[in-house]
Amino acid sequence: MKISIIIPTFGREKEVITRTIDSIFKSEDDLNIIQDIIVIDQNPSPLPLGLNYSQTTIKDKRLNVVELNRSQSPSYDLPPATDLPVVHITGGQPSVTKAKNFGVKSCKGEYLVFLDDDVVLQKNCLKEHLGAFVSNDKASFIGGREIVHPKILERSKFRELLIKIFHLFSSQSKDVNYKVNGEYIGKIKSNSLMFSQFDITTDQNPLIDGARGCNWSTSKQNVLKAGMFDENFLGTALREETDLYLRIGKLSGPGIFNSKACVIHMRQLGGCNNISKSLATLNSKFGNELYFQRKHFSHVSPFYFALRTLPTALESCKSSFGLSVVTWIKFVFKFMTSKNQQAQEDF
Repeated sequence: MKISIIIPTFGREKEVITRTIDSIFKSEDDLNIIQDIIVIDQNPSPLPLGLNYSQTTIKDKRLNVVELNRSQSPSYDLPPATDLPVVHITGGQPSVTKAKNFGVKSCKGEYLVFLDDDVVLQKNCLKEHLGAFVSNDKASFIGGREIVHPKILERSKFRELLIKIFHLFSSQSKDVNYKVNGEYIGKIKSNSLMFSQFDITTDQNPLIDGARGCNWSTSKQNVLKAGMFDENFLGTALREETDLYLRIGKLSGPGIFNSKACVIHMRQLGGCNNISKSLATLNSKFGNELYFQRKHFSHVSPFYFALRTLPTALESCKSSFGLSVVTWIKFVFKFMTSKNQQAQEDF
């Protein structure tokens, strides 16, 4: 059983992604569980990863940088067992979902660990991902712990209030196995409302419907069986991971949370999802939310779509001079219109 680590990167300084890769080597005493490290580099000018890692020896493993272009076949020849491949994939138009799909096709490991390009792995994070599958053979995926840094980026009091409101509109009687100390870790309700709290320490392994995209794992077989990442999620690609969790869950059951598989999420500026609240970004986010809702929760009342997406609109309000609320209203009406059309067709 070996792991492939998949890291898409876009709009970052070299120091950000190299800090993430370096933390992999520092966190794991045994690098033999790693089959390869897949970096899908979507920058217009590719990062010089070869200068950092080519022919470098770390803990008796020689790093072997393999250059691969997305115009080529998504495959490479494995180097000797004494080498650890760092597969540097370049080329192609920026797309989170297409990048990840190419990475999945390229990698050689049985299990896949998906990381953001701005995380710092904590001790034995990868072993904990792999060990969770060994200990819980029915788990379809593993969600790890996310420590957000700096603290000012943690869940706001406003979010806490909205979560309490979400609870009022959500049945909880059958969700005991999804909770720790009465709190959901990663639960997606049938009305589309979502609960997420992944900065928690526990020896339990509660069930989860979703994970933090910066730190989760599954088998390659599960991703292929579920149809891989949906490339219709565009731009920010918001909800592309949630979409895959739900599809994997329908085929193989829920995932589990392992707080010992831990990363610090540095939340650096740049990247695909963590960019300034421009009007184009807001349209992309709400467009992806609408696509996700229509795909998985088309039967749900527009009220729940409006409630679920409200935090994004209000938290972006100040930096967007109120345009985020206008954009939110526009997409709520789009969902209402699509439901009305569907109702007429059914009639």
